Amino acid sequence: MMRPQTFLASLTIATCSTFGIAATADADLLLGYTFEDDSFAPSFEAEGVSGNSFNADGAGENTQVNNFQSMDAVSVRYASQVAGAPTTEAEAIATGVYGQFTLTPEAALQSIARFDFEYRRGGTSQDRSFALYYSVGEPTGDFETDWVHVGTVDTPDGTAAEFTPTGYDLNLTEVTEPVTFRFYVWTPSINTGGYDMRFTNFEINGVIPEPASAMLAGFGSLLLLGRRRRSADN
Repeated sequence: MMRPQTFLASLTIATCSTFGIAATADADLLLGYTFEDDSFAPSFEAEGVSGNSFNADGAGENTQVNNFQSMDAVSVRYASQVAGAPTTEAEAIATGVYGQFTLTPEAALQSIARFDFEYRRGGTSQDRSFALYYSVGEPTGDFETDWVHVGTVDTPDGTAAEFTPTGYDLNLTEVTEPVTFRFYVWTPSINTGGYDMRFTNFEINGVIPEPASAMLAGFGSLLLLGRRRRSADN
């Protein structure tokens, strides 16, 4: 015969699955940016999630972040006609040519599953590239420790200046600290600035635990823990 504790724990798990509130819940939009009306601020924040304005805080002195209201997008570049612009990803990191934003959860997120966005070149001339990184929690100052590389995109000279949708799976789970996303930009073929990359339609998707899910899961865990302790006493 199944013990009462085991039965209740099984019922808890079954209830979560039946009502679609288990850990495998579908991802929803957590944070979005459309950059309309000359704004750098989020256009959507799910309940329990907040985001700051897209910015270049802490970036190099020649880094420029602008909003192109005509196309509802932000751009990142090294200042126009200024020598010393990065020509490699490593130089972009060292020089601090980036734009960034931060997602902050009020409580633990079950997951941050994916980041979708669109990118385009500011014009057709020169090779242009960007790389996406993220960092969880307060950075320590050690880039290798703090930042995780997500992906790099190269756009050769002559590439059409039109928006291209892309996205990356992140698969971050049990997120309790702020997560910062950072776009590094560089121009491989020339070391004077002014050649930007533009970004828009940010969508961060993930799962916020429902209160009922958290309560039932916790209830089942307590019951199972109690059972193990009694079994150990026997």
